[in-house]
Amino acid sequence: MTKKVNKIMKKNYSLPTISRHIQKLKEQNIIGVSQAEVDWFRIGMRLHIVLFELEPKFKEENIQLLELFCDAHPYTVYRNLVFGAKNGMLTMFVLPDNPDALRYLMNAFDILKEQYHIIESYEIFPDAIPLEASKGKPEFWDIKKEEWRFDIKKAREVFDEMVVFSTRQDFLPSILHKLNMFDIIMLREMTRDTQRTQKEIIKDITVTYAHEYAEERRFLKKSQQTISRYVRALKDNKIIRRSTLQINSHKFGLFTQVMFVFKYETLPVSQLMKAVNTGVVPFPNSFYQSDDLIFFWVMLPQQYFGDLAQLFYEKFEDVRVMFLGNRPIRYYLWHRNFDPYLKEWKVYPEWMIDMPLKALEANNLFPVAEKLLQKKD
Repeated sequence: MTKKVNKIMKKNYSLPTISRHIQKLKEQNIIGVSQAEVDWFRIGMRLHIVLFELEPKFKEENIQLLELFCDAHPYTVYRNLVFGAKNGMLTMFVLPDNPDALRYLMNAFDILKEQYHIIESYEIFPDAIPLEASKGKPEFWDIKKEEWRFDIKKAREVFDEMVVFSTRQDFLPSILHKLNMFDIIMLREMTRDTQRTQKEIIKDITVTYAHEYAEERRFLKKSQQTISRYVRALKDNKIIRRSTLQINSHKFGLFTQVMFVFKYETLPVSQLMKAVNTGVVPFPNSFYQSDDLIFFWVMLPQQYFGDLAQLFYEKFEDVRVMFLGNRPIRYYLWHRNFDPYLKEWKVYPEWMIDMPLKALEANNLFPVAEKLLQKKD
């Protein structure tokens, strides 16, 4: 970020001028908040991608119940409806690096399937590793024409090049045992918004979001210097990898969210990554790898989907295509998952199974399938 600011400064733009432009973009709803990207491995966690197929009867009610389950589960980080190769819901859970954690999560899914009849099946892609992520290449957005400069021929040219590199990641060991509750709270706040001043953060944790931290008041440190020191430590310890600015995708014609899933092959994956890094494929995207599968998540204008999909079908094996819905929900890291005395994440059935299921039982839709079936009989 510093290099970019220095480059802008050379063009005779002062920091106040830049700040005014950023504020104007926010007011025009072109950009949103800047959020921290967390290195989950660094805090002893793993990302798991889950695809749910919903029970076909009473699907609308079951969608609401599954959404409620995800809302109530302490380790959910994302959910959205999905259509295409799988019709149901795409979810992401960040679990403690503990074999029991995934087992308990699957136990909860089995109850949703076999006892509550909310889902018909589920598919888990464990230990998903983020390989790359890009918010897009804005220099390829034509301001006058209000469209992206995308040439499928150039993309094909990249796939004709011999570009091979390893996607193997070198992960730093977990330092969870060195953290305290205030570290976790600051990490939660950085995933909420990194652009706030220390004074604004103090106001948020003590006033705006005080209800979220009602049980953690004794852990809250209120000086601006303390907050600055803790945030700097999160970055120095590489827990926060970087901050990314959220954009209003619709302002840039990015109405289509699609996930391509295909087998990992070194050459074509390297070629695709080069196409993304050079701006040949300039749209916002993310790469994840789970075992021998690659998940390529991209937002793009509808008119370019056909060309890109055809290219992927030609270059990759076993391609699955799924369109994401317009109700995405992202969750902040839940600080109460952390036990400040044991210095570890909570992993036990009462926390990971009973608690989210009780939220379903307390809802007036539950058990909707059984009730409606009884009425029908």
